[in-house]
Amino acid sequence: MNDQATKVTAENPKLTKGQIAFLVFAFLMLLGWLFGEPSYEIQDGKASISTKVWMSSSLDMVASQVLGDVYTVVHKNPDLQALDVTLYILGAGLTDRYGTPLKHDIKVGVLHWDRARIEDALKYKKDYAYSQDEPQKIIIMAMVRSMTSTYFQSH
Repeated sequence: MNDQATKVTAENPKLTKGQIAFLVFAFLMLLGWLFGEPSYEIQDGKASISTKVWMSSSLDMVASQVLGDVYTVVHKNPDLQALDVTLYILGAGLTDRYGTPLKHDIKVGVLHWDRARIEDALKYKKDYAYSQDEPQKIIIMAMVRSMTSTYFQSH
């Protein structure tokens, strides 16, 4: 049975469009995590972060990116009293219901961190430990899901 599966894969090594799109997305996310810094500003002890994700992002990916952005900002600014993450879907490549290309990103909503949540984020020593922490991701996924149920995939 394994020989047949290997044979089929070896005879048809082409990737589907979906697989290629996923690989491109994963590569871009990796570059963003490695070299990018979230866009943010601080005023009166409160940070405002703009996090932009692709429409095809799963809730899990969205949560990881939000947590990674929060980690970066709070570790550079440990005295923050509050933090808001405004979540956007990148409009690039999207159209409205009439087929007109979007010229702007879509605002999904705002996620809030108070000082207690910031202090919790500061306990993490590595960004991946925070961005991949399952309980943290579950909280973020629930918050995003409550904003909208139509934008992101469940898995």
